[in-house]
Amino acid sequence: MLDRTTPPSLQPYPDIQLTMPSWRRLPNGVQMCVIDHGEVEVNQIDVYFGGGILEQPKRYVAQLLASMIDKGSSNFSAEAIAEQMAFYGAVKGGSVSDHHIKLSLRCTGSNLPKLMPIFFDYITTPQFDAKEFNNIVEQTRANAVVASKRVGSLSSILLSQMLYGKQSMMANEIGAKSIADVTITDLRAFHKAYFASGNCRVVLSGKVTRAIDDEVTRWFGSWQSSSFQPLSPWQSQPIDLRRDVISMPGALQSGIAAAVCAISREHPDYIGLRILTTALGGYFGSRLMSNIREDKGYTYGIHAYLAGRKEEGHITIATECAAQHTEAVIDEIRHEMQRLREQPMPDEELALVRNHMMSDLLKTFDTAFSIADYVGSTITVGVQPDYFNRQYSILQTITPEQLQTLAQTYLVDQRLCIAIAGPVK
Repeated sequence: MLDRTTPPSLQPYPDIQLTMPSWRRLPNGVQMCVIDHGEVEVNQIDVYFGGGILEQPKRYVAQLLASMIDKGSSNFSAEAIAEQMAFYGAVKGGSVSDHHIKLSLRCTGSNLPKLMPIFFDYITTPQFDAKEFNNIVEQTRANAVVASKRVGSLSSILLSQMLYGKQSMMANEIGAKSIADVTITDLRAFHKAYFASGNCRVVLSGKVTRAIDDEVTRWFGSWQSSSFQPLSPWQSQPIDLRRDVISMPGALQSGIAAAVCAISREHPDYIGLRILTTALGGYFGSRLMSNIREDKGYTYGIHAYLAGRKEEGHITIATECAAQHTEAVIDEIRHEMQRLREQPMPDEELALVRNHMMSDLLKTFDTAFSIADYVGSTITVGVQPDYFNRQYSILQTITPEQLQTLAQTYLVDQRLCIAIAGPVK
């Protein structure tokens, strides 16, 4: 009988290495990666096209294209697509990143051959129906108007404008005003420019049989398309401000969004800085949470994360608080950055951060789809193939002194930008 009175002993993490799945190039230029993992007969197809936020000629073009590409194609109406997807229990989606658009389909392996003609058809020959376009534009505008009344959303928008410049495609805008400038012609032109076989990568995951591999290969491998536009270079024109405010008279709370200008994913300090950021505000027991929520009671939650791109990166800190605590919260953020600069992290705290990040890292192996997400990150944000293994190794060996050195380099006031939305001047 199982003895439930004695807890199991703690065991060290095993020595795990992630072997990246290989890519193969189909005759028409499409690159394909297959991840055969697990026993459940479910498959996911993730299709990536170069061309995202930075390549769009106007704001919202890429976002609108990803949102309405499945709303009708040359052979299937929007109603027929929705009906077939629902009948076969499939889940579809689309998302946009800096330089890519991702379109996904998840379904049972037995139903994949029935859905592939629909999935492929709306990817390659979307119709961009005017009624569907107007509906999505109005929905996007309505969501933006609602967001413009929230202090947390407004502080985040303001911070993006400070980091990238108001005219940059990477900067968000209040109220989605410029969406009125987008036309169906813009969407068709963007699709024609970037949706091409030579600009396409397919990640097939799940329990992949030979028949399923052949089915996906048959559709995407026979696609003949025109040439495509090159990706745009990274462009940002940050505003020379360290603090800015959107005044919202009458608001009861303030939204605070702060950023520390940091480094790209390719920098050798990146993984160590990610560990440091987790200690600062990346989990429930972090320093910001323990101080500002648990000790001071200024907020229900505050978090920090390192947003790393191929070109650059930022440590972002976000929270909302009662308006009268706004300056106190900012002071405590600076205080916790200062503590990390001046005092080596206690061994017990580092062990807690290490265990949190190690367990989170091991979730990469949970399913074929989590592995597929990791492969996708090598496409969209420039994660290097050996990133998992290097992170696993550094997590086990990094010292408090190394983290203190990183804090002294990066967690400095000169790198800090603060955006506030609320009843403050």
